Amino acid sequence: MTAAAAAPIAPADDAWRTLNLGALLFAATDRCVRDKLRVMRADGFVVTEAQLALFHHLDRAGTRLTVLAARANLTKQGMIELVDRAEAMRLVERRRDPADGRAKTVHLTDHGAPMLASLHRGIVAAETGVRDAFGAEFDGIAHTLGAYGASLPIASLGADGERGSANIARVFALAARRFSREALAVTEGRRDQPIAEVLLALFRNLDLDGGRLTDIAARARMTKQSMRELVDRAEAVGFVERRSDLTDRRAKLIAFTAQGLTMLGDMRHGLIAAEKRFEYAAGAAFTARLRDRLLDYTALPPS
Repeated sequence: MTAAAAAPIAPADDAWRTLNLGALLFAATDRCVRDKLRVMRADGFVVTEAQLALFHHLDRAGTRLTVLAARANLTKQGMIELVDRAEAMRLVERRRDPADGRAKTVHLTDHGAPMLASLHRGIVAAETGVRDAFGAEFDGIAHTLGAYGASLPIASLGADGERGSANIARVFALAARRFSREALAVTEGRRDQPIAEVLLALFRNLDLDGGRLTDIAARARMTKQSMRELVDRAEAVGFVERRSDLTDRRAKLIAFTAQGLTMLGDMRHGLIAAEKRFEYAAGAAFTARLRDRLLDYTALPPS
């Protein structure tokens, strides 16, 4: 290691995982997602939170699976599962890529195309909710966070609909991803091994005393199969393990190993460093106001 190893995180020491700025940005993104789904379901489109990771990043002219996975920060297998489900619902279809006969692109079907209008209405509803919660501070916060997240290479990948606009849900999501990447860079600097960014969806949503796969997947807005793949990857490098659930012998709990808890200790240093960098760039007063507004917004009851 290039720095002294952090002390393992104790199960009782968990508040920092939910109250750091990155976690609050992810929580705000989740709140926007719920508001979008509420509108879409009222329009008759019964899609899941996990499926939005496909529809937000799908171009009208079609998009390759690998591009969709990269935009959504999912594994290729995880995106394949989302496409399979959407194809079964007749919302998308695979077509041969004219630029490469060996490849396939994913397209909206005639049945799925009207869903984009519903998604747009959901985006507008979500932004209205944030504007109401942030009040007069909305424009300033959106501008500063937008500039912060726009430095990500992923931000330049243009998809139709949400990706081409500066709506607040997109701003939250990109800012959260930049924050995570900066925290992860510091974390990896303290360790001998790299940590795949995609595994953060597991680490953020796994309780320190363990949890069931279905619960972790639901928190992360992922399918059970996609989360199982992340657990397999994290288990292979020694960060988590499967244990018998004492309350149900037929079930398994996913739990951090001792090595995983030490990794979380290093990650805590990374989160602190990323927050200090954000505060240095945006100012202490802005950071404090942002934290307050995010706490207020994410604590609101469902609309």
